[in-house]
Amino acid sequence: MVLEIGIQKIYFVLHTLSSIIAAFLIIWLAVGSALQKTRLHKQIAYAMAASGIISLVFSLAYGFSFSLTLRGIHHTFGFISLGLSLVPFLVKHSKNRLHCNLAYMAAAFAVLSIITGIIAYWSVIASLF
Repeated sequence: MVLEIGIQKIYFVLHTLSSIIAAFLIIWLAVGSALQKTRLHKQIAYAMAASGIISLVFSLAYGFSFSLTLRGIHHTFGFISLGLSLVPFLVKHSKNRLHCNLAYMAAAFAVLSIITGIIAYWSVIASLF
């Protein structure tokens, strides 16, 4: 049996999967950094950036918007998380810890984006199963 879903739902699924991967990786980097147990830091950061950018592309295809709806707030949190997670690539790690603090903020916004995404898109998620 072939599962027939529309192109919008395919974009939704691809956005969801890539954003969950990106969120998990930025949270992993932040927690690992706080515990000083981050191995393969650069490789994880590159994987996080790539999956975050892929997620943004599918979000734009699905219907990205900034608005005062729950979905718009979810989009805003995700966009802020992606932006904050990419800035440390430009900021060298130093004693002032700006690099790490930006990653911690990105992880916090990733958590907010996951929570608001689940709430805002619950009906779409439920319709896939």
